Amino acid sequence: MVLEFGCGTGRLLALLEANGAFDRLVGVDVHAEVLEFAADRVARAELVRADATDCSVGTSFDAVCAFEYVAAHMRTDAELRAFLDTAYAHCRPGGVFVFDAVSKPGAVREESIGVYRSPGYRLERAVDVIPVPNGSVFDLRVDYRATNRETGEQAVVSERTAIRTIGVDDLRKRLAAAGFADVDIGPTAGEAGAIVAVAHRPEPNRYKPV
Repeated sequence: MVLEFGCGTGRLLALLEANGAFDRLVGVDVHAEVLEFAADRVARAELVRADATDCSVGTSFDAVCAFEYVAAHMRTDAELRAFLDTAYAHCRPGGVFVFDAVSKPGAVREESIGVYRSPGYRLERAVDVIPVPNGSVFDLRVDYRATNRETGEQAVVSERTAIRTIGVDDLRKRLAAAGFADVDIGPTAGEAGAIVAVAHRPEPNRYKPV
């Protein structure tokens, strides 16, 4: 079973669904319009509109993931802690949590424009980075335009949010504070300033001294 926070347009869920190896897939996103696009791409995956800092889908998962820099949208320490706590709560003992984060603003600039297509919809996404006089935070403006390919109807959504950068050592400490162990954090393959973290929820008694 796999849970994805910030599933967006459902690209990863569709790939996992096509793989056929997972008996349950759940995607969570806060944007209803984006979930409509995701619903057009998947057949079995469950889609839930909710905030990744405060939600429950009622079970634990073998794997929890969050890409597209969901963690970077946690502007305050309290929000980041709530996000990590939510991920921990949804991981079964022995389960894994995988997510990406931003260590430098350049990671976000790499993906400034994107177009996504499905049989029913076309979704356009534009990103603009706006510097803020704070060493670890910058503003991100994201514009979405979804077009129904049959009727031509369009829906436009814009949001401006603060994005936080975080260092490897800081992130490692926060994951440990949330209860995760066996943490591995490193740079991603193709985007400067992007990091990916892999953390595990310990199995009972595994880390207790003998």
